[in-house]
This record gives sequence, structure tokens and C-alpha cells, in this order.
Amino acid sequence: MKKIVYLILALLLCIPLTGCGGKLNESLLKSDSVPLIIIAGKHANMNFFTEIPETLSKLINDSMTVSDTGNGYQCKADVSIIINDGAPATLDLNFDLTETTNEYNENYLNANVESIKNNIQRVLLSNKVIADDEESDLLTALHEASFIAKGQPANLYIYDSGYTTSGYLNMNSSAYDIANNDVESIISQLSSKNAIPSLENISVYFEGLGNVAGAQNSYEEYSSNLTDLWKGILSYANAAFANVQYSNINGTAMVYDEDQKSDVNYPYVTPISFHVPSTEVLAHVYNSAQLGFKSNSADFKDGVDLAKKAIQDTQLESLLKFVNSEDGTIYVVGSIAKTSPDSNEKTSQISANRAQVVKELLIELGIPSTRIQTIDAGVTTFTWRNSDEFPDGKKNTTNQQNNRVVAIIPDSESCASEVQELKNAGYIE
Repeated sequence: MKKIVYLILALLLCIPLTGCGGKLNESLLKSDSVPLIIIAGKHANMNFFTEIPETLSKLINDSMTVSDTGNGYQCKADVSIIINDGAPATLDLNFDLTETTNEYNENYLNANVESIKNNIQRVLLSNKVIADDEESDLLTALHEASFIAKGQPANLYIYDSGYTTSGYLNMNSSAYDIANNDVESIISQLSSKNAIPSLENISVYFEGLGNVAGAQNSYEEYSSNLTDLWKGILSYANAAFANVQYSNINGTAMVYDEDQKSDVNYPYVTPISFHVPSTEVLAHVYNSAQLGFKSNSADFKDGVDLAKKAIQDTQLESLLKFVNSEDGTIYVVGSIAKTSPDSNEKTSQISANRAQVVKELLIELGIPSTRIQTIDAGVTTFTWRNSDEFPDGKKNTTNQQNNRVVAIIPDSESCASEVQELKNAGYIE
């Protein structure tokens, strides 16, 4: 079941009419409200706001009603929260205001509004509202918003990076890679699968698009692609209104360190990787997320397709040309992050196993097994590795993620000299 955090703010403020300083000014009564749905992309690899943004604050106001029940005054906000990740669950939260006063006046009403905002902020920033899956599926979150609204007018506030790694719109798949597919083509593919929900009568306010952290690169060169895609999806969904803002709010990085346990555990989210850097060495290096490995494992999360695509798109043609025209060896080098001072400098079973798995993929792709040699480099220093620590000794979690790699290097390449040194030092698996 999709994770929907229903923030049912039935905030009942029953103030007796006798001895209260008279009735509430009729001008303060407000019966017209619009239900508010919030999609919160509170997961690793993106920033998340630390205070309620101005747009969301206004929408919370719009979701409120103030009415005279005959026995007192009722202040209510109709708000639902959807946590955007890959496999959410459901949590219900209820809140009651505790403020009291002898007179229900404008100041008290404003205090109630602020209390509601504070409650919503506490929930959004609490450990109860947090992604618990390693993927992101904003398209399915939109389906959930459509289900909640049930065709009635509503406001939808989205705070998410817009990079999705699961469901129909998996941007790591070749069909939905926004660097190599035009927006019309992607939307056409989604519509053919009925993957875009109806957002009729829903006004959408999308903030934080492209606002990333941790292992997820920002890919500024594709900002217009990403923005146009979500504008196109919302247009196809017949949203009553859509305002999509690219990376307009700074926030707190929800950076996940797979080696450090804490009270708040943000699962590592598979980053979107549109291209591999073009330098000679880095063109041969794939981090664990690019290949789709599970955390601390040589097993794949969703099969071998992601790993095969990465190799096919970046290196397979040159590897086949190498084995057909030259003699020599193709080295598959596994490397991991150094997570403690006593980390084994020579070998790690994870990096060895990952190198072996990639070797098997190369064999499937047509490289003779006799031409492939695996090397378990563990935490040994390479040209393509950055320091696992900051100068003060603290962990550099971004570098650690980038150091969990498998490199595929023919010995004809100039960067193979380091591999030869490893071979001579006895690191051959």
C-alpha cells in the first residue's frame, strides 16, 4: 500500500459563548476552503526545507475553515501528506490545539493558524515522515494525490527533486533518460501505459525541482529537460493550474551514509546517472549505484539491466574492438570506501565479488572469459579515487559513495599502468 500520511487536522476549538467576551467577529468566519495535499520528497540525495516555504504557508491558510457550531467556534484544516519514495506505508496522525483564551478574536484566530502551521512543520520535519525505501517514484505519488482528491478541487504542493528511479518513470532506463529522449517522446510512452493520472480540478505548486544532495548530481545542463518534463506531465494530467519552480529553495541535505547508523536513517537512494564523465580514466569507472548494486552487497536490486546499459552505453563497443583487434587483458577492478582506520588495505569480499559479477556480465556481452582478469583493490588508492575523509578526519560520505566502484580497463589504455602495479603487488583475485 502506498505510504500516505494523513494529517487529519480536525482542530476543534470549542469556546463557550457565555463568559467569552462575546461572539467572534463575523468577518473572521471562513467556510470556503480548499483541501491541501502535500507530496514530500524527504529522502537521501536531495535537500529538504527546514521552515515552511511561503507558498506552502499560503496553501495551508487556504485549507482552513473557521465556523460557528452553535456551541463554540471550530477551526479546521484539511491536509494530507504523501511521502515520495519507492515502497511507502501508511501512517495516521492527529493533533489538537491546547491554547486557550477568554475571547475568540482576530489575534486568537491568527494564533490558531500559526499553531496549525507549526504542527504541520513538526510532522514534515519529524522522523515519522521519512522515506524508507531506496527509490523515488513521484509519478505514483501523483496517482495517490489524485485518489485523495477524488476529482474534487484541491491544492497539491510538491517538494521534490523530480528525479525518479522506480515505477513507470525510471530515469535510469534508456526509454526515460531525459538527456537522450525528448519530453514529447517520454510523455507519449507514459500515456500509452496509462501511467499519468488525472489531476483535473487540482492546482499544483511544484518546488525544489532539481534540488539535490549527496550522491545525486544536479545535472544543471538538463535543468530545462527536467522542468519541461514535469510541466508536460502536469499538462497532460489536466491539472487546473501548474507552477513548476526549478531548485528555488535551499534546504538541508538528506545525505545518507550507509556505514553510519543514527537515530534518523535516510535510505540511500539510487542516483540518476545521465552520462559518465568523458576523461579517459573516469570513462571506465562505474559507481555501485550506476550498476544497481544493493548496499554492501554484490547482488543487484532489480536485475542486471542497469549494469548492462551502463557498460553498453559507455564502453562495450570499444571493448569488443579491443578483443577483436589487439592482444591483451581487460582488467575488472573492484574498489570500496575506507570506513574506518583499520579497514583492510588489500582486499574486501564485497569489492572482489562485485568485480566477479561484472566479469560475468562482460562474458554475457561477448567478451571472452580468457581475456578478463579481476582485481580486488579494496581501499587501495587510485587515480579515480578521492579521499574517504575530510582533512579533519571526518567521513566524506559523498566521496565514499563515489569510491564504491568497479572499473573496466583494457591494458592498452594509459591508465592501466596503475592496474599493472596492483597486479605486480599481488592484488589479482
